[in-house]
Amino acid sequence: MEHNLRACRGVVDAAALLREDTPGGAAIVAYLVGERRPDELLTSQLGSWLPAPMIPRVYVWLDEMPLNRAGKIDRRALVKMLDPALPHPDATRNPHVVPFTGAGGTDTGNCPDAC
Repeated sequence: MEHNLRACRGVVDAAALLREDTPGGAAIVAYLVGERRPDELLTSQLGSWLPAPMIPRVYVWLDEMPLNRAGKIDRRALVKMLDPALPHPDATRNPHVVPFTGAGGTDTGNCPDAC
């Protein structure tokens, strides 16, 4: 799934987690870095590659992906960044953008022209 997320136009890096704390029950949450795009566009693109149950219900845009000491995506930090069941302090500005100011970097990733 993360490979498919990275293949979407504008997405530079991606991580997906199953969150049990989302409204309506468990849901896949996609954490994305790159050019912010409408959720509907991502859902549509992913729908051509993935079955419906594998398409994220929530998209969270980050300034950069948190990395652990080994340089891999820090999934524990992602879980702590945003509780999808609760309003985020930046929700009035954009509910899907979460600033991340910790150390780390982003993957250069490639986006196929077909996205």
